[in-house]
Amino acid sequence: MAILGLFVGVPLAFLSGILILLGAGDRQSGLLVLLTIPEIVWEACIAIYCTWKGFRPSPVLADLEAAPNLGSA
Repeated sequence: MAILGLFVGVPLAFLSGILILLGAGDRQSGLLVLLTIPEIVWEACIAIYCTWKGFRPSPVLADLEAAPNLGSA
């Protein structure tokens, strides 16, 4: 999932932005929409995963909660 977004989706979305700046297409161009589809899929997967599975607790905070409280006497 991360490979799809970071190594495929982001460069293609960046390329579509550059193409818009250079005047090679307008914002509603079909080609530019196709270039941003992997980014859209990646963002949707992250949202669905976090909604379905939830966020994982931080292992650092879990260790702090499990350790005995040595500060109180």
